[in-house]
Amino acid sequence: MKNRTLGLIVAAMLLMTLLLGACGGGAGTSPTPTPTESNETSATPTPEVTPEQTPDQAVNVTFSIPVWSPDEYDRLAELDLPGKVAAAIPGLTVEVELLKDAEFENDMKIRKNAGQLPDVFPLQGKWMTVFKEDLTPIDDLTAVQNHIVPDQITIDGAVLGIPQSQFNEFVYYRKSIFAEYGLSVPTTWADFIAACQTIKDGKTYIPLLIGAKDEWPDYPYNEFMPSIVAKDGDYWSKMADMDEPFAKGQPFYTAYEMIQRLYDAKVMGDDPLGIGWDQTVDMFVAKQGAIIAGGSWLLDTLKTKGIDLNDVGAFILPVRETASEPLVTTSMLETYWCINNKTQHLDTAKQFIEFWFSDAWYPAYINKAGLFPTIKGVKLENAAPQFDEALSTEGLQFISYRDGSEAFMNLRNTTQFDVKKIGVAMIQKSDLDTIIADLNSKWKAARAG
Repeated sequence: MKNRTLGLIVAAMLLMTLLLGACGGGAGTSPTPTPTESNETSATPTPEVTPEQTPDQAVNVTFSIPVWSPDEYDRLAELDLPGKVAAAIPGLTVEVELLKDAEFENDMKIRKNAGQLPDVFPLQGKWMTVFKEDLTPIDDLTAVQNHIVPDQITIDGAVLGIPQSQFNEFVYYRKSIFAEYGLSVPTTWADFIAACQTIKDGKTYIPLLIGAKDEWPDYPYNEFMPSIVAKDGDYWSKMADMDEPFAKGQPFYTAYEMIQRLYDAKVMGDDPLGIGWDQTVDMFVAKQGAIIAGGSWLLDTLKTKGIDLNDVGAFILPVRETASEPLVTTSMLETYWCINNKTQHLDTAKQFIEFWFSDAWYPAYINKAGLFPTIKGVKLENAAPQFDEALSTEGLQFISYRDGSEAFMNLRNTTQFDVKKIGVAMIQKSDLDTIIADLNSKWKAARAG
């Protein structure tokens, strides 16, 4: 009898346990509500994802952003990128990862092959073709529409990255020498040559310093001018589809005829091929020469060497025959912001890029970094007055300069087409038409082969 009673008690206890477990809705994981809690608050439903949202917006997401420069890493910390992002895009956490500059490209290639590229990442312009198969088209972003050259940042017809900065080319001049000869900033190619000729006639200064001994310093003329004449930053790629792209009437020939007129004026001193770049820079600093062409980076070099910046002006190389034509200049676009096409958080990635180029971040970042902006309406407030002088030219048009397609590079290598060496030959007074005929012959044969 005692055993039967004990069995009934045990059975009753087991039944009560099962009933309580069922009422608790699980295996005892839900805590008993405290006097200050309610069953309603302890079972908060999962937020619904509206049609305007995507699942990645309803959860917390962390993006690891790789950079290749310690200065950039420090800059993003000083500007509090993580904090700014958290305020602008709730649920998104950003971590900045510093990779070694020399190893960045290789590291990213390893991640690419392993399918582990970051959701969002920056790339140098020269790497874009390497990673293009891994990038998501972002033509629909507002930042693209606000870009200074939205039609010139596509690859295979799609925008795969948005460049955040640009580097420009300038012609630097000594203001006191121009004043001494009553010269103003030239606005046409003929004016430019005439100004050089006037200084040459004065027999005191070398009009145009070039440093042709090193070959590469003729790039503002021999490399960039064909694209400027064509008004096409991707002109080299177009040449790959032509049998005789160097013929008369083509932009290359027109540009090189203009360059030959400059070189024939012999305004680069008695021995332009015997002087290298470093020496010409020193001569400009010592006021032995009046004019020197180079990128925006050259002004920092001049400053480091102690030149009187108040005596240095800058203008855009006037590659045009009349002042009524547009004044076109090259723009080297850099640091493209891209999205991994395998990201599980596409909408959040797009929000991040929109944030990067928004008023909430971009103007402060550009001015902190001292970079020329690529978004309309954004100004580099602390830009050197020399650059403001040049870039404020009315009617100025930018073209996004590119190195050319793979087809062009193959043809260039096969024909040994080297614009800088051609420039040296032109300074040596080689016949331009002979050079052109040889180029067309080799190019046509390479395309046929």
